[in-house]
Amino acid sequence: MDEQFEQWLTGFWEGDGSIGVRSNNYGRTQIVKVSFGQKDRGVLDYIVDVTGLGVLSPDREWDTWKLDFNGSRCMPLLEMFSKFVVTEHYCGRLNVALAFLDMPEVLVHAPTLDWFVGFWDAEGSSGLAGSPRGCLQVNISQKDRNVLEGIRSLFGFGSFARDHAVTKWVASSKDAVAVSQLLLERSHCVEKRARLEALVGRIGEGGRVREWMRTHPEEVEKLKEKTLT
Repeated sequence: MDEQFEQWLTGFWEGDGSIGVRSNNYGRTQIVKVSFGQKDRGVLDYIVDVTGLGVLSPDREWDTWKLDFNGSRCMPLLEMFSKFVVTEHYCGRLNVALAFLDMPEVLVHAPTLDWFVGFWDAEGSSGLAGSPRGCLQVNISQKDRNVLEGIRSLFGFGSFARDHAVTKWVASSKDAVAVSQLLLERSHCVEKRARLEALVGRIGEGGRVREWMRTHPEEVEKLKEKTLT
């Protein structure tokens, strides 16, 4: 497993995973368990293929798929999470598991581009604001605004909006173009990537972002370099 995958998986876990100390063997022993749940089985298959670990099974109650790593099989994941965990909440839960295993506690880290892609694969969305042609937007919603502040620092752009009990980080127009290129190249969530690609195609038929790209080629190249380096 390379570092790019490790960062992506940490972000994906912080977006849609769990960790805890669970009872095993009818309560006779306790083990650490890392789990993921998704409607899109494909992204979980990808994790199994790369790690060579995990038990994938249907969750019929919620009509989803779950991927579990139990006991010693979750050790490689704990090691990678320790290197790249970003959110305070998941860092705290990770430290509980590490303490149970007599492993040293860790601190939060700054987000990376691949961590962001994994986090967006789990928690993000995309859409068009306005009509009829619309303006491309890439979004992530969170209760913890600090992680969104970290994402804005990572890219150097993005605005915040309140959405009920959560805060939303929004990249719009030319900023969304730069983020979209990153996501289309590195996302492992097929359904979300396909939706984003379709949206980019729609604005490409005459929308404002496409027009801006056509008339500002030098700025587009600068945005690509800033995002992908």
